[in-house]
Amino acid sequence: MTLRLFRPRTLGLAALLVGLFAASTGAPGVAIVALSVCGLAGIAAYLLVSGSTISWVGVALLLCIIGLTVGRPGLDTNQSHVGRPSIGGDSGIANWGPVSSIRERAENALNPGLPTQVAALLSGMALGDASRLDARVRDQFRRASLTHIVAASGQNVALLVALTIPLLGLFGLRLRARLVVCAGLIALYVPLAGAQAPIQRAAIMGLAALVASARGNRGHSFHALLVAAAATVAIDPSSPRQLGWQLSFAAVIGMMILADPIATALRAIRINSVVADAAGATVSATLFTAPLIAMVVGRLSLVAIPANLVAGVAVAPIMWLGLIGAAVGQLSLTAAAPFAYAAALPVAFVLKVAELASSPNWAVVGWQPTTGQVALVLAILVLFALLVGRRFQAGRPREIHLPKLRIRPARGRIVAIVAAVTAAIVTVVLVGKPQSTSAISRSGPRVGFLDVGQGDAELLADQGTGLLVDCGPPNSGVVSAITEVGVSRLSAVLLTHGQLDHVGGLSEVVNRFHPQLILDGTSIAGGSQSAEVGRILATSRARIVRPVAGTVVRQGNLSLTIVAPQDSAASSDPTAVNDRSVVAVADVGRLRVLLTADAESPTLLPIGLQQVDVLKVAHHGSADPGLNELLSTVRPRLAVIEVGEGNPYGHPVRSTLESLSAVSDLLRTDRDGTVVVRARSGEVEFERLSRGRL
Repeated sequence: MTLRLFRPRTLGLAALLVGLFAASTGAPGVAIVALSVCGLAGIAAYLLVSGSTISWVGVALLLCIIGLTVGRPGLDTNQSHVGRPSIGGDSGIANWGPVSSIRERAENALNPGLPTQVAALLSGMALGDASRLDARVRDQFRRASLTHIVAASGQNVALLVALTIPLLGLFGLRLRARLVVCAGLIALYVPLAGAQAPIQRAAIMGLAALVASARGNRGHSFHALLVAAAATVAIDPSSPRQLGWQLSFAAVIGMMILADPIATALRAIRINSVVADAAGATVSATLFTAPLIAMVVGRLSLVAIPANLVAGVAVAPIMWLGLIGAAVGQLSLTAAAPFAYAAALPVAFVLKVAELASSPNWAVVGWQPTTGQVALVLAILVLFALLVGRRFQAGRPREIHLPKLRIRPARGRIVAIVAAVTAAIVTVVLVGKPQSTSAISRSGPRVGFLDVGQGDAELLADQGTGLLVDCGPPNSGVVSAITEVGVSRLSAVLLTHGQLDHVGGLSEVVNRFHPQLILDGTSIAGGSQSAEVGRILATSRARIVRPVAGTVVRQGNLSLTIVAPQDSAASSDPTAVNDRSVVAVADVGRLRVLLTADAESPTLLPIGLQQVDVLKVAHHGSADPGLNELLSTVRPRLAVIEVGEGNPYGHPVRSTLESLSAVSDLLRTDRDGTVVVRARSGEVEFERLSRGRL
């Protein structure tokens, strides 16, 4: 047998791999060409079969999914701004009355009085809504690399199908009838889970796989993968530049290539087949996605594989009990309660796994590989699948079998080695010199407005070093947010005033980054946390400075100039804390940013400010009668409100939002998550790095 390179399926998968790396490394031209080839190959591989009725039914279902989601409000189709779509604004079909009512009853059914975080995680795993998980738990899931458990994605669709097909079999339905019912349930589940990009991808791939299975096509997984790639790019042409898209397909490709060799190796040492198969899928997906995650966020979770293996045993029971409870809840909330209570124990188990796995200081290490390094890692994994895996296939034929790809061992070694080396070289050549996978480089000057809930934290960054302004509230995930922007070292920290939502995370920041300099604004604008800040500073090794107007801190291409207060006298009036907040102007490369802390227009207008590119809106978007005058003075092109979702203060208020409508772009951390901004070619560019929810 010969290596069949020119079959649509093989060609399409190769094009998808090239497009995946090209998109992630900022080579849009290569990505467009590769993904176009992938799409054409996917359609060809899917349609060049018997023209049975069910084939065209499947295509029609795919088009229905696309029609229900493309161009709807809430989808981020602005190609100049890269990031996840706003979960706060689900796509049009998800907000349709009947669907909204079904989802509301499902959410009520899954929370019959369970502990807050247990109910939040159960809802997140079954319905894709993790908005009620607090920042501490979200940070634990990130450190343990378990966030995919909460995100509505392919796992949800796969488990839905795995639950539905045998249940329908009890009623005597034929296989094709069961597959049709599953397709309908998938189409309903997409809007129930929020109709966001990951679940759209999973639904398209799941529907394609169901149709191919009904045709008896044994290569259906490859067909489904290629069709999903083509369809998701058709829905949103900017999707290949999104980390979620890249990780979704990298995980599936990893399982296709590596899961079986790992499982076979485990079975060879007498591991139970079910356990071996589950471990193979988990380990392969983790290994293929970890390098991409590290390339973007500059960190690698050392506990990802064991945490996923341990937590994985509880995922299926949670999903099945949650889905059954959500379905029964449409008829009776009382009847649904036992299913929610039964799911509570495995949910609590997953929460405990995340807590224990994320707790060691060594759980996450800083690592930001280059494109070539990522290509080399993946090439080695493929080489393992082709060469090492076969050693454990006792009793099997002497050929290595992949779908439509058969290579005899003698030639296989040569082909695999040449392919791996060529893939690494070609990938580096195609994308040019190694660079960050982000559309906004993490090696240049940039400012990050960190998603720390109802609080403030701004990070000026250049290369891997940063200057931090405020630390957010306690347990807000500020450390993870800092590393997500690509910073591993803080040279200085500015505390604007002594309130909990600005300095609550100071202890975490000092213990993790050990900054050399701390500008202590709490000595001027006191607050409820001034004493606690003093205790932390007394034990730190940092140089402590009192910030007043004229103080300048510089680090590489970054500078931070204090413009208020004008004097260093400490205020004992608790009502004047916000007015005495330290105000600074940051120069980040060619970008000028006004950092206002909680100081509003009565404090800002007398300073004599000049035009800036970016305005950090004061006091989380509270009412400010002088905001219009301030905007006409500083004329920002972008405004950012740092605010927590569902905060009890009603921030940001309507009057502030109306005033800010005059600004070209307005971002909010409660909806957009952590936002990174930089200047390039005279334009202000921004990227949404993460959501306020998982």
